[in-house]
Amino acid sequence: MKPTVITAATRRSRRSEADGDASTSMSNHQKQTEFLRWCLRYDDTAESQLLGERIAHVQEDERRVRRGVCLMAGLAGVAVVGLCYSAVFLAYYPENLLGFTSRFITQVFCVLGLVSTVCLLVFIYLGTVYRKELDERREECRQLVTRIMESRLGRPVATARRDLRASQVGERDGRAVRVDCEAPGSPAKIESAARG
Repeated sequence: MKPTVITAATRRSRRSEADGDASTSMSNHQKQTEFLRWCLRYDDTAESQLLGERIAHVQEDERRVRRGVCLMAGLAGVAVVGLCYSAVFLAYYPENLLGFTSRFITQVFCVLGLVSTVCLLVFIYLGTVYRKELDERREECRQLVTRIMESRLGRPVATARRDLRASQVGERDGRAVRVDCEAPGSPAKIESAARG
């Protein structure tokens, strides 16, 4: 049997496959944000660096809040399971609710459930605040990347599809001429080709 030789190229391809698997687990929102941050790297101004750092900071805060939500949901689940266990399997089963809640272990589970539920609501609120802030930073980033691209590449040549269908007015031989522009493959272009 021939021994397998692992080269640097093999390691890189394995890493890229692993990165491909990790990238599929990213949401569309995260992919767009990472693309915008990557585009910011083409500009070396302090504004783009500051914006990239602010986006990274908000993303990290959002990740922390997500972890907090998972932790609090887990603790709330533990509290519910503990209360159910206490209600069903305790040897001393009181006949009223006051007797049930007076036991120490039951009080611990009640407090745990209440605190984790309150924290869960606060973390959900913080998550929405951070998502809104990240959306604002992404919009700033889009505007900055657009300015960078326009400064380096110039204004875009192609116009929007609705602008291609709009009528344009130009001059020909000193006279004003109306020219209808249609996008290739548009219904109007196909219809005029079918008539003609």
